[in-house]
Amino acid sequence: MPSSKSLVFDPAKHLAQGKENEQLARALIALDSCYKDWVVTLAFYAALHYAYSRLPATNVPHTHQDAKPLILQHCGNTAFGLYSDLSDKSRNARYYPVLAKAYRDNPIVAEGSLKSLDFLKQELGIT
Repeated sequence: MPSSKSLVFDPAKHLAQGKENEQLARALIALDSCYKDWVVTLAFYAALHYAYSRLPATNVPHTHQDAKPLILQHCGNTAFGLYSDLSDKSRNARYYPVLAKAYRDNPIVAEGSLKSLDFLKQELGIT
């Protein structure tokens, strides 16, 4: 069990987690994996962690709903729009089997999610 000190909001750790999620998403695309729906979900969680890495350590979101106004305030309209679009696509992939299958069968949504992630990183100044 992690100590309470290790649970402190740490923007650098969010940046590292975002990079790991992105790396796995890109690996699944490179392998032409059948799990393209998971590429969409991984792209969203990479975006979430990248956005969190830009929040002040004093603003600790506890839910996705708590995070939205903070991301808008600290990351800007463009980044927030990209984040929101990835969030919607991820929710579709996780909760709507018909859409998840459509994402698996056609790489366009997965590849588009990675392009959105690239734009979000550019907005946030993440290299």
